[in-house]
Amino acid sequence: MEIKEVEEPIRKVVEVGYKKVTTYVAKDGRVFTIKRDAELYEQRLAIEETYQAIPRIETNSVETSDFWYYISNEEEMQLLIGRFLHYKDNLRIYGGKDYPCWYTYQYNDGGDYEDDMVMYTWDFIKKQMEDIMAQMNNVINKT
Repeated sequence: MEIKEVEEPIRKVVEVGYKKVTTYVAKDGRVFTIKRDAELYEQRLAIEETYQAIPRIETNSVETSDFWYYISNEEEMQLLIGRFLHYKDNLRIYGGKDYPCWYTYQYNDGGDYEDDMVMYTWDFIKKQMEDIMAQMNNVINKT
């Protein structure tokens, strides 16, 4: 999934009183008086559209985030990290980057783990749960 190519904002000259003012209109109708502001806004819109196209589900998980994202490639991963996960310097990914794969995240914003972000693959979480279940079964079988 690639970020959509950004269209040039529409240039319009409007009269404000006795003065003519050049404006730039983004594709969603927002008006700017500075072309660069309009271009940056269009870029943000394109990134947001691409982000919205990443498949995701919402859960009520106790162990992980409420959201799981189906990441197909490195570009989508970087988009997710840059768009949503503002902890790039303290990011750890458990389960690796083996696309396509489901990912969730967890972050701490206080205490000893301030600004700590962790992402997990579904396979990593599943393996953890299988290991816990095996330990539980071992305890039950010993009694």
